[in-house]
Amino acid sequence: MSQIADQPKLAQVGNDTEAAPRRRRRSVSLTLVLAGSFGLLVLVAVAAVLGIHLKAGRTTLINLQGEVAELLVTGMTDSVTAHLTPVEEQSRYIANLIETGALDPKDTTAMINVLTGALAAAPQIGSLVFIDGNYQVVGIDRSTSTPRPFSNDSSSDPRIIDAIARAKTATGATWADPIWWKEAGATYLNLRQPVRPGGEFLGIIVSVVSIQELSSYLGRMESGVGGNAFILYGRNSVLAHRLLLGPQDNLSEQNPLPKLIGFGDPVLGSLWTGEEAWELQINVSQGIQGKAIEVYDEDYIFLYAERPGYGPEPLIVGTYFLSDDVSAEFRRFAMSGFAGLFVLIVSVLTAIWLARRIVRPISRLADAAGHIGKLEFSSVGELPPSGLRELDEQSVAFNSMLRGLRWFEIYVPRSLVQRLLTQVESSSLESVEREITVLFTDIVGFTRLAEGLPAASVADFLNQHFAMVASAIEAEGGTVDKFIGDGMMAFWGAPEHLPDHAERAVRAARAIADSLHRQNEQRRAEGLAPVQMRIGLHSGPVTVGNIGSPGRINYTIVGDTVNVGQRLEQLGKQFMTEGDDVVILASEATAAGLTAANAEDVGAHAVKGRSEPIEVFRLR
Repeated sequence: MSQIADQPKLAQVGNDTEAAPRRRRRSVSLTLVLAGSFGLLVLVAVAAVLGIHLKAGRTTLINLQGEVAELLVTGMTDSVTAHLTPVEEQSRYIANLIETGALDPKDTTAMINVLTGALAAAPQIGSLVFIDGNYQVVGIDRSTSTPRPFSNDSSSDPRIIDAIARAKTATGATWADPIWWKEAGATYLNLRQPVRPGGEFLGIIVSVVSIQELSSYLGRMESGVGGNAFILYGRNSVLAHRLLLGPQDNLSEQNPLPKLIGFGDPVLGSLWTGEEAWELQINVSQGIQGKAIEVYDEDYIFLYAERPGYGPEPLIVGTYFLSDDVSAEFRRFAMSGFAGLFVLIVSVLTAIWLARRIVRPISRLADAAGHIGKLEFSSVGELPPSGLRELDEQSVAFNSMLRGLRWFEIYVPRSLVQRLLTQVESSSLESVEREITVLFTDIVGFTRLAEGLPAASVADFLNQHFAMVASAIEAEGGTVDKFIGDGMMAFWGAPEHLPDHAERAVRAARAIADSLHRQNEQRRAEGLAPVQMRIGLHSGPVTVGNIGSPGRINYTIVGDTVNVGQRLEQLGKQFMTEGDDVVILASEATAAGLTAANAEDVGAHAVKGRSEPIEVFRLR
């Protein structure tokens, strides 16, 4: 083991006084703030809407019809838009992944995984596929009970060829005419999203929505708004209706949608051809239309609006109901107030629940940060991902920091840092003079033991050895200062004052000896050579503090006491015999600090760096 030269004392650079605890500022729970804010916002918003709705109920029948018409049609058209918008968003999302290079379309497995995730995020999508410029298809289909991935060559499919040709000249995502898919026996709305990384056409993302699924969604809206909801594709074709929920045997590639004339709903079929009973005199927003038609001696009220942008033909979203039902609305109007109150209560409760969900990951972070502040890295688990982008970025950053700190823990003595944290608040410590006990260890004949062993085996042997030695030192409150080849330096008495530092160091040395003795018994039983150690102990004054360059600082000790402790370890060579597992030599200064010691005075010995011999004791 290399010699340790005398080192100069350092100037004082900080303070050694224990920092006063900081007073915690009074704070308010984030859960309470968010829940209160969201709840108040929802309360004001919903209460305002409810109040306006109740006030409108006191108007005349014509105004009521206008309000109902606007509520029904606007709600339906907005719901249809909201239903189809995620289809566009998922298509743009996947196209963006490909265009930015985050997703390789040639990696079928990655494509299937992304398409499956997009399909799960938008349940209205029936199938989601990517078609490259060579008509190669990879996609995921939901027509079965379990989403099914598929890939094929569609270079001979005229529909695919036509879709690619049209997409090459398209400026953005477009909804194409509904198509009849013979293989699935169903008609689909289809959205085509061109993919152009670097401005060069690569392929298209095709998302399809079946008219059965759209009709099912329309049926759910219908149960909420009343009447008979429908969606027409242009003026002559039915796109969504409750009668389209089942299989349609009369559809084909030439006629992918049923015609309005001859459709199974004669009332709807009379929308453009029926005799108008009267013009509706209602106040509705621009774009909402209404008419009353007599069908089979019954008067029906139609309310509808056009929504372009979902194909070459506009969608006509609407509903119809018997005119007699309008008067019944008066009797049900009172119930709407109670329903609105219920919605208000549910909305406030939902706001509170949402606030708690947002705060939960923040609370996890605070708890984890508390453990990190105590240097309890092993008890901190990584934060789970979040569906909220900012919270997810927070989790990713925290987990990256945690992994770095776990590596940091390997190289920095955690017990020392913990003690420093309890001593001072500043990042620097004052260099002071202290009475400490220093301990040096060294393996006898390590070169002989390691000879012929692979490097990995040598490292494993040293790691196990140092783990045993460090465990005994830390059990007595000591600080492992550094590893020096096959030896170690440790000390007691800093950063905290330890009046019994000598006794602690001696107990640690004997614990090391006991552990090594047990290990050697096992090694002898296995036919291996025993490991011999020398340990040197010395007590005295040292300079202790932060020592090093601005970029690399160690909390360590310097001074003559350190050098003497190392010389005593080397002096153990004179006392080591073949039958000894450990030789422990302590100076008179260390032995004097023991209340009870099994120590043998082996006389005064000269050590390098000292003009006068020192009295040496061998500990048993």
